[in-house]
Amino acid sequence: MSDNDFGFELEPFEDDTQHGLSGTIGAYGLVRISYTKPASWQSGDVFRTDLVGEHLPPASVTATGMGGEPHLSKKAVLTVGGVTAEIGANCLGVSRSSRALRIRLGGREYTYARTGRSGGLELRRGEDRVTVTDGKAVGGAGSRRRRKGEVRGGVDATDLAVALVLEETGTSSLSVGGALMSAPFRALMNPGDGGGE
Repeated sequence: MSDNDFGFELEPFEDDTQHGLSGTIGAYGLVRISYTKPASWQSGDVFRTDLVGEHLPPASVTATGMGGEPHLSKKAVLTVGGVTAEIGANCLGVSRSSRALRIRLGGREYTYARTGRSGGLELRRGEDRVTVTDGKAVGGAGSRRRRKGEVRGGVDATDLAVALVLEETGTSSLSVGGALMSAPFRALMNPGDGGGE
């Protein structure tokens, strides 16, 4: 463990109009990741998740989705600090690593994949990584869970912003089972183009 490594925890929140996560992340201060819950929506609607942080660049993901949550795919638009990323995906991959998203943001190259741990998702840039997994449930049965994060290596504010904004996007396509289960819904959201991958 290096001097730069640290952990954090995000609390889920939800009200009539917003759904998201918030918390304090060390020297980066208070962060809030959320999307607006529409009063009504239909297949093909475009939604947006936003990250706002005291000491992080603003970030957003815009894509088709369900219930206000954008679905993460190569068609999603990821913007961090005013720079738009290129996203690549292998929708036919059969392993976690082959299904990982490839993200290019400016001169940075990331992979974003499931870890196999409880609800785990990991953003990697070389040896630097942000891993987020499920924590304790908040409230009763069926409630959302806190999200526990681990930062390793030389992660900076941009890396952290990318990892955090992706927390409130639909990531079913990153696992084979999730992709199979969500394929009919993606086909409805994006008719005629292979289901949005």
